[in-house]
Amino acid sequence: MPMVWTSRFLAALLCVLALVLAGCAGEGTNTPTPGSSIRVSLSATSVNLSPSSNHTFSATVTGTNNTTVSWSVVGGASNGAITQAGVYTAPAEPGTYTVVATSQADPGISQRATVQVQTGINLTITPQNQQLKLGDIQQFSAVVTGNANTNVTWLVQGSGAGGTISPTGLYTAPLTAGTYTVSARSDADATEVVSTQVTVVPGTEVRLDSPTTLLTNVPGSTVQFTARVVGNTNQNLTWSVAEGANGGSITPEGKWTAPATPGTYTVVATSVADPTKTATRTVKVVANAKAVIVIAGRGDVTLSLNSTAAPNTVANFVSLANAGFYSGIKFHRIEPSLIQGGDPLTRTLAIDDIQIGTGGPGYTIPFENTGIPHVRGVISMARGAALDSAGSQFFIVKTDTPMWDGQYASFGTVDTGMTVVDSVVIGDVITSITIQE
Repeated sequence: MPMVWTSRFLAALLCVLALVLAGCAGEGTNTPTPGSSIRVSLSATSVNLSPSSNHTFSATVTGTNNTTVSWSVVGGASNGAITQAGVYTAPAEPGTYTVVATSQADPGISQRATVQVQTGINLTITPQNQQLKLGDIQQFSAVVTGNANTNVTWLVQGSGAGGTISPTGLYTAPLTAGTYTVSARSDADATEVVSTQVTVVPGTEVRLDSPTTLLTNVPGSTVQFTARVVGNTNQNLTWSVAEGANGGSITPEGKWTAPATPGTYTVVATSVADPTKTATRTVKVVANAKAVIVIAGRGDVTLSLNSTAAPNTVANFVSLANAGFYSGIKFHRIEPSLIQGGDPLTRTLAIDDIQIGTGGPGYTIPFENTGIPHVRGVISMARGAALDSAGSQFFIVKTDTPMWDGQYASFGTVDTGMTVVDSVVIGDVITSITIQE
């Protein structure tokens, strides 16, 4: 008996065929289900990546209130992985792969992106072909392109005989003359190695490493100098001041104490192996200096320091500031009458830790009754119960408080920046304190 194709049956069959065709069209055709106005578009439909690197895709869905998509990779996990946030991680193997974004409102609507994964790591090292003295130091750097993993492993020919190099590329030449090879090896591909030659030659030289800039000092303040000998196996140094006792004093370890007389002086580091080889640094001493406190997010506070009234207190404050002691320290106490900072524990401990307020430089200084009244804008030393227990912590007065006179060592006044002082809150950070004329 022949089949009768009723109009209702034909209509149903056509609907089924339409659904099948829509499914067969597959992911990424963006061919809508009949009657659907939904469309999916991608931020990129073609991407080039290196093996194991990442790319974040984004999808835009129109024609529906449901704008979410489901992400997938054609072929499964071996062809890479993608999160539902659209972050695709390429496979380790080169090739061509396909990422798919599918509308959750209509799974028949999707869009594809082609990902081309290619190798081709390029590795460079700088500087090239250096000549160094015995024991000298050189910073090398390596740049990796063509791979998301830009890490390298540093190597020196000779397993120590050719010098040493840190994981960051800081090379220290050996104490034996010769030509050596410094290499960087890609962590992504151990076959990718780039090298440079280092020629190490004798020839004594003294290099003064710190401080690197001319510092302003006050009488009695101190500066720790550091230097090294290169080109000689004897690394010993002697320290002196060119002006003799008139230029202050310096220890065998290079710690200089400024003289009482303002002026410009010269610190000298001399090689013991070859006394004709020296390095020098100029230092400046002024009678009364200024200090600029830079407070992150707030501004600058400029102070006049009074060495006449508080010579030892000012010398201590200047020494700490020039050594960079205050950089990164937070203000930990804020009252209507003052702001207080200078505790190094605030660098590492939570600001509400019970130990905050007890830290210092590791020593205390004698108390000075300076006669400077504690009025608004005065800077003074914080201390413990004993008069002689101050170290590094200081406070700036916000309201006149005469009861503190004779109890705390006041040593300067604010020239500019009291509005900054008034704005400081607990946790604000001292970026730096610099000493100026």
